[in-house]
Amino acid sequence: MFQHQSLGVWLNIRVTKLVLLHTRPEKLKVGHHGEKALESFCHWQHEEYGARYLGNNHVPGSRDDPPPVDVAVLVTRY
Repeated sequence: MFQHQSLGVWLNIRVTKLVLLHTRPEKLKVGHHGEKALESFCHWQHEEYGARYLGNNHVPGSRDDPPPVDVAVLVTRY
């Protein structure tokens, strides 16, 4: 999907973090309604992995520094 010729660029993706949820967090609402599930996931992952990096003077690259999320993918059994 990220290397399709219609993009006009060649992208290489590196997985830097994989989160397996054994129980669903209360704020993450996933069900059969795709649009609502996607919206819930976007809000949840932003709060968990993106919000703390926005609008600060954080200097990335330290050894214990997890990178901000560029792409998050939700895979469910629904």
